[in-house]
Amino acid sequence: EEGNSGFIYQGSSIMVAQVIYSMRHEMAVHVDDILARRTRALLLDAREAQMLARNVAEIMAREGGFGKDWIEREVEDFQILCDSYIL
Repeated sequence: EEGNSGFIYQGSSIMVAQVIYSMRHEMAVHVDDILARRTRALLLDAREAQMLARNVAEIMAREGGFGKDWIEREVEDFQILCDSYIL
């Protein structure tokens, strides 16, 4: 689909289409579903995953019809999760 091509962040290996596909076909409903379970970004580089969280949340919100409050909660929850992966 138009607008779903490209990466979620310059220098990232995660594509917008991956996020949308995960929501539509793999029941991903939270940012950590994408960044920890589907792409493993959290496990590979927790600091990079932190940087990607807002972009992923915004893509998910657009796809799922979620509002700004949802985005803020998801980003905050994911940041807390990331803190436990960063030494």
